[in-house]
Amino acid sequence: VTTTGQNGNGYQAVFTSASNTAMSTIAILTVTPPQVQLTTAANPAAGGNVTPTSGGLYTIGTNVPISATPNIGYYFVNWASGPDSVASATAASTTIPMNMAESVTANFGANLVVTTANDDNPANASNCTAQATPGSNTIDGACSLRDALTFAANTGTANITFASASGQLFSSAQTITLTNGTLNIPSNTNITGPTSGNGYTLTNLVTVAGGGVSNQFSVFTVNSGVTAAAISGLTITNGYALYGGAIHNSGALTISSSTLSGNTSIEQGGGIYNNGGTLTVLSSTFSG
Repeated sequence: VTTTGQNGNGYQAVFTSASNTAMSTIAILTVTPPQVQLTTAANPAAGGNVTPTSGGLYTIGTNVPISATPNIGYYFVNWASGPDSVASATAASTTIPMNMAESVTANFGANLVVTTANDDNPANASNCTAQATPGSNTIDGACSLRDALTFAANTGTANITFASASGQLFSSAQTITLTNGTLNIPSNTNITGPTSGNGYTLTNLVTVAGGGVSNQFSVFTVNSGVTAAAISGLTITNGYALYGGAIHNSGALTISSSTLSGNTSIEQGGGIYNNGGTLTVLSSTFSG
């Protein structure tokens, strides 16, 4: 049996029969290498596109290039794959080894811009749409912080900013007074407030206020299992709760460049009650 190489249909093997005087070919067998399917998806579906599209068949042992392209208002986060891993989980263009049937999902995050100081009840994620430019909003007129956090929970990843371009609501100091209970921060969600000035004159322009003694709850809650939650550039005040007046953290939370003032707990953690979570605090002020 002699293998004669690979052609467009697979591998050829030539079977021959020997005699005393000659070698004669009796058959040519073409063997097609096994192929396996690649399933691709975008999460959320509105977040972007994945190339190649789902359902293609590829020869076992090949490395297939894949790429993720975010839609306007979204950004690429990472790949989720299985059973094998992509070459680089955080690169928008990478490869997947086709050793067996594989599935890859491109995870996208949304840029959300809060445009109102109102506190919706109930929260309505449809008040918010993904925005091309953080901090600037010409589409949504009623996207509250609670709405944006609900959108983030549905999407899985989001950067939340505030409409702070010249002439917009949060280009000057504003207070969001909560009347409908705590704000839950989901995984992979960053809340970034606008500021004015610099150095010693740096001022946070967004204050998030709780309900005080007459309406008791933590201003923000990070539940167990939540990862990569972050707050930056906010003032948090008037929270009143049994544990954690300003923040009750049981997940993984980073706070930076923020002020927590005038918050109260009945038991522990007037500012923050870190209930078995992972807490990082940077360049922030606690008072009262």
